[in-house]
Amino acid sequence: MSPDALEAVGNSRSESFELRPADRATAETLPLLSGLPRQQLDRLLQFASMQRYPRGTALFEEGDYADKLHVVVSGTVEIFSTCRGREWGLFLMNSGDVLMPVAVLYSEPYLNSARTVSSGRVLLLDAERVRQEAAASAQFCLRLGRSVAGQLRMTMRQVLELKCRNAAQRLGSFLLKLADREGATAELPMPKRNLAARIGMTPETLSRTLQILADNGLQVRGRQIIVRDRSRIEDFCGPDPCPVSESERLKINAL
Repeated sequence: MSPDALEAVGNSRSESFELRPADRATAETLPLLSGLPRQQLDRLLQFASMQRYPRGTALFEEGDYADKLHVVVSGTVEIFSTCRGREWGLFLMNSGDVLMPVAVLYSEPYLNSARTVSSGRVLLLDAERVRQEAAASAQFCLRLGRSVAGQLRMTMRQVLELKCRNAAQRLGSFLLKLADREGATAELPMPKRNLAARIGMTPETLSRTLQILADNGLQVRGRQIIVRDRSRIEDFCGPDPCPVSESERLKINAL
């Protein structure tokens, strides 16, 4: 949607929406909104909606202009780009993560696309109201800045991974992070073709690489991730090129 079309939509808006009490209570617990003054929450949530999406739903596409700020409430959303007919995965966004806030803050087109890889809920905040509150409130602006900073650091982490690890090591490291996050019942959050795109390899290479990992202590059976020999797979992956985690300080749950 172009900037002119978005302005027309905003000018035609004549009434507010009202979140259900349960949805509003959930929205107020999200890192972006938690602890904000009541009047500011009222303004931000005046035109908000809470949507439930099935797996595979497109939320926005490269080149779109944002009329909503998307905040993941539950489930997983894949951020990806398409080049020469192939998709390349960038991030897997999880509960509490804000999807590409820079496009909303500065009325820029999205540089990538987003779709759900599991069923889940997303809070949609009116983009113009978000810009107004960011301009007026240092606290809210810093919350958005925290999301931008977290995603920048994640991008730098991926660059370091590409520079310091081969494809098999990157895949092993990514699966270990999933296993650590989910525990004994860890499963792939997306189909294997999306996993290949996230790591930066073809589906055919993924199959061969999974066998290499199985020989080194980590197995994927169906969608289940099984760590059989942690010491061996950690040795195989090598030291983490960026061992400092920003998830707690910057409230980033993406992978």
